[in-house]
Amino acid sequence: MGRWKGTLALVASLGLVACGSSSPTEPSPAALVGTWRATWLQLPGQPVTNVPSGVTLSASFGEDGRLALLADCNRCNASWQASGSALTVGPMACTLAACPSSPLDTRFSALIGAADTWEQINGQLELRSSAGIVRLRR
Repeated sequence: MGRWKGTLALVASLGLVACGSSSPTEPSPAALVGTWRATWLQLPGQPVTNVPSGVTLSASFGEDGRLALLADCNRCNASWQASGSALTVGPMACTLAACPSSPLDTRFSALIGAADTWEQINGQLELRSSAGIVRLRR
């Protein structure tokens, strides 16, 4: 009986290890914190638009749940919250200067404001929604 008891304990512990290793890892919202610069944008059904050199489109996700955007010559502020790969961006307040990069600046802020999912891909951040995709890097 002792031999079977030891065998059952071993099988049970192996089962726990196997179950534990098969569960997917949830993305951590802490990975969003920091400043990210946009490299490209894509609207549905359109080709990718690369951000030209000299145009700054950046998003700074604060630990305090605040989001600050630099959309070329405009600035925007909002709140943000993430749970797993889901992202919620609160109502955004932006300055409305006429930037030389227009309409790229407004597309960028609109895509960030609409983002409802996020994913890190090869060290870059991708924000997605039905409005389109924006890819950023640190």
